[in-house]
Amino acid sequence: MTRRPERQNAPSLAADSGFSNGQLAVLDGDGTAFCPGGTLLECPAATIPQLADWALRESRLRAERLHRWGKDSDPLIVLTAQAAARFGLSPALEDRRALRLADGHPAVRQIAGAKCKLIRRSLGPWARIHRPA
Repeated sequence: MTRRPERQNAPSLAADSGFSNGQLAVLDGDGTAFCPGGTLLECPAATIPQLADWALRESRLRAERLHRWGKDSDPLIVLTAQAAARFGLSPALEDRRALRLADGHPAVRQIAGAKCKLIRRSLGPWARIHRPA
């Protein structure tokens, strides 16, 4: 009779990788990010590209992969109306059909100037920003 070796669980990446603040933060107009569990973070970003850099590099916001072939999830930042105003975003989108900012909007130009790209055509609800490697 042959026995299979016991399955060894992969070590938890959450403790090693520094994902201690969870995946989600709600950013208020004064720069305070509210994380799960009552954790408060200070966000010094003044532009959308700076916010993306802060979320990826300093905030420790992410979630570990769900299975061993998966990828760690990206941080999710929710902006309140005051935070949107802080970054120069309008409270309501003028283009109600596409639900996107115009390509000439200052926030969209900031993103393009920082060599970041938007996954969709322009900046709107649930926008994903990435910087090519």
